[in-house]
Amino acid sequence: PLGIMNVKHSKDETKAKKYSFETVRKEMKKLESVSGFFKEKSLINADLEDRPVKEHLERLCGPIFKIFGPVAASKFLHFSHPKFFIMWDRGLMGRGCDGSPSGYWKYLKKAQTALGNGRTRKFATKAYPANPIRGLDVYWMKGKKK
Repeated sequence: PLGIMNVKHSKDETKAKKYSFETVRKEMKKLESVSGFFKEKSLINADLEDRPVKEHLERLCGPIFKIFGPVAASKFLHFSHPKFFIMWDRGLMGRGCDGSPSGYWKYLKKAQTALGNGRTRKFATKAYPANPIRGLDVYWMKGKKK
């Protein structure tokens, strides 16, 4: 989170100026148990419609999105749980998903559906053999640049 805090939160100030490191530390501490829920889960076979999954996503994403913003938060979540959370950026939000926690849930659903397609999964695995979740991100980013 320290690196993320030096990124601009708004056009004139960094996240560190808007939120103290102590505030961030306290919020992150509160989220440890929620975050642990995703530790052994994989986006590929998770039931995103399952009520506990949706509730944990909402409880985790709400505070993190508020502090880090949706793009930086998705990167933090991905590196915390790379088999479940896919990274997101402003260009990919245009896939019918806004920058809210519920928009990110929709994005996770789209990623899960895409990974269920054999051809897309093959491209994702080729792009990043160790983790098709990361591979899908790479695949989509390459497609965005074309």
